[in-house]
Amino acid sequence: MAIKEKIEQDLITALKAKEPRLSILRMLKSAIKNDEIAKRTKAGTGEDALLTDDEVLALLRRQVKQLEDALVDFQKGSRADLVEKTQTEVAVIKAYLPQGMTDVELQALVDATLAELGEAGAKDLGKIIGAVMKKAGGRADGNKVREIVLKKLGG
Repeated sequence: MAIKEKIEQDLITALKAKEPRLSILRMLKSAIKNDEIAKRTKAGTGEDALLTDDEVLALLRRQVKQLEDALVDFQKGSRADLVEKTQTEVAVIKAYLPQGMTDVELQALVDATLAELGEAGAKDLGKIIGAVMKKAGGRADGNKVREIVLKKLGG
């Protein structure tokens, strides 16, 4: 089942059960619809432009990143109520994302990529991170990849 359809089914279930995650699911459905409209407008056709699963996953990752950035600000501002609410929202959205890579898997991937690229130095950092992220297929956090690559390069 497509991620978008799963979100829509969960939205209906949450509506019937009056679950607290209802607002989060509505926000996700709205964000998906907005991206579809933007995609249709960009294509210049009047036809429906549905998002692929990869595009929906990218959207979910963007939402998580935005919420995590807001979470840092809420913690700095000592807003415990908003911290708790935001953490709940992040947990609900992460349930739709594929399982992330473990540190061990990520280090193995970085090692393999470095071996493929041969001699690499700090000047090749962007190229290495890009190659690792491409291989990870969106299952790895960019900051974590950067941190591991820097350790491997001795930086």
